[in-house]
Amino acid sequence: MLAWATYRGALAPARLYGDQVRVAFDFYRQELLTRLGVNGDEHWPRLNQFWHRNIPLGTPLLPEPDDRSAVRTLPSVSLSVLVWTLLVVSGLLVVWLR
Repeated sequence: MLAWATYRGALAPARLYGDQVRVAFDFYRQELLTRLGVNGDEHWPRLNQFWHRNIPLGTPLLPEPDDRSAVRTLPSVSLSVLVWTLLVVSGLLVVWLR
């Protein structure tokens, strides 16, 4: 219980520190990219993809959300509704087979 409480107590400061590191990189990104010797306008989308989605830098850029074709999705059913339906159907089947 103590380990769980300690872990939960450490999450908020770790998240805050991570946000501060991200802001520092974002604030000084042009200088950082200049010092690394890369053109920021070309490489910044790849760095964003790496930073936010953990996709390696050598991977082709993903399309923007507006460029994606519309995907038809099937209606979703919650797991609880599915379980209750199966329980009712199996109960009716048991009663009918007796």
